[in-house]
Amino acid sequence: MHEWKTAESVANKIRQVGREEGRITAIKLRLGTQSHIDEATLRSHLRLLTAGSNAESAAISVVGTQPGESDSDVVLESIDVES
Repeated sequence: MHEWKTAESVANKIRQVGREEGRITAIKLRLGTQSHIDEATLRSHLRLLTAGSNAESAAISVVGTQPGESDSDVVLESIDVES
């Protein structure tokens, strides 16, 4: 359930960018090790939540946190839009 709510929040932001800027080609997320979110589950939920949107076929990359960053969050780090 926790992964779904997190994915829903991220997907809302992604879909908004898609509506405003066009087709999304790549999404980069930063996943804190203490977020207690499974990366594969998060990816799967994002695929479901972005189906039929401008982000439907976007590549999703997930990286870990860097020293000094919050280790408990999922952060939408970047969105690449087709030019």
